[in-house]
Amino acid sequence: MWKVTASLSALLLGTFPLSFVAEPTAIGVVGLVSGSLLFASVLLLKPGERSFFNRLIRPYLAAALVLCAWIVIQILPLPFVAHSIWKSASEALDTQLRGSISVDLSSSLGALIVVLSALGTFVAATAISVEPRRAKWIANAVMWTASAFATAILIEHAIGRILPDLRGLAPHSAVLVSLIGIPLGLARAIEALGQGRTGEGVRSAIHNALVLVGIVLMLSAALVNAAREIAIPMGVGAILIALIWLTRRSRISALASIVAVMALAAIAAASAISLRDKAELPLAISFSKAPGNVMDMSVNVLADVPRQGIGAGAISALLPTYADPAEANAPEMASAAGAALAEMGAPFFWCACAIILLASMAFYLGAVRRGRDWSFAASGAAVIPGIMLAAFILPDRLTVGGTILLAASTGMAAAQRISRLRTNAE
Repeated sequence: MWKVTASLSALLLGTFPLSFVAEPTAIGVVGLVSGSLLFASVLLLKPGERSFFNRLIRPYLAAALVLCAWIVIQILPLPFVAHSIWKSASEALDTQLRGSISVDLSSSLGALIVVLSALGTFVAATAISVEPRRAKWIANAVMWTASAFATAILIEHAIGRILPDLRGLAPHSAVLVSLIGIPLGLARAIEALGQGRTGEGVRSAIHNALVLVGIVLMLSAALVNAAREIAIPMGVGAILIALIWLTRRSRISALASIVAVMALAAIAAASAISLRDKAELPLAISFSKAPGNVMDMSVNVLADVPRQGIGAGAISALLPTYADPAEANAPEMASAAGAALAEMGAPFFWCACAIILLASMAFYLGAVRRGRDWSFAASGAAVIPGIMLAAFILPDRLTVGGTILLAASTGMAAAQRISRLRTNAE
């Protein structure tokens, strides 16, 4: 199993160089490796670990398979729910086309492969991380990779001030990876300090120092790249980590803590929605700081989107029909949430948001109730709402590499949400 752990760690570290290659190549490599790791990790589990894993993975697997099934439905030729663009194409070509919900079948197929790769990585990370020592390997790989993305942003920023033509060298949406690495680093650092020591021996001291360096790098990269936009998601993640730590230190019960967090979150969300500057715009894009022409285009896109969406990954194929032909830059939606809503459809999108938040709550409860190794579940509880908030503010979406890192991080949190020893005792 340790060879599989090392292989998954290598995949996570390899997402950084893969972010510099063409996306189809990255999708192919990640899909092949994650599929192999999925089967190897499940087959090599010990009997006791396998029974624990089987009980643990079912709800996550069910939710992921629903997402995959919906994307498949969007790809299938279903004329009665097909997008109107297929009818226009049939008339223009004077031929009968069997349309589908998706307006771009190749992009939707690519999105399905990415989702399956992320699912494979999640399952492999969960299987590996049922043993805390192996979970630390995955956590280290996520941290070092996120630090590499942050370093790329800082180098690009430094060079870009001298040679503006070299801007854009850093991997696209690399700043979002910081929202994965920072909560993990914070939780692990607090857990180490809370034990009354920073580690045993020189190796642990060096490791803890590198974790702190990684946190500083990621914070610096996030503030340099998108200081205002990224501050709120980053702050929410840090607050959740702090609340978990305070709950564990105090005599507050886990149930009372999660109820208080839910109440605070509901009040904050209601206040933000009611007091937002662009109340007349759809909620998915109303928190974006995009230029006026991008906002207008996004409003028009969302107004025309059917309830079943336009197909996963297909937004880039539809945007040129709404964009100004004189615009030099490639068109993009005002926010990543707006793009996801357009692709998946409003009912599916909002249900998915609710299910994702439920997973975050489950990780929160697990982190509060655990003894040692609570930092893994705590990082999952903080990463999920941080990424979700960033999607409503920023237009950037996680690339293939970022998606794999997120899947590994949440898989690790899922495995360590419940102590295997406590479960066996029950």
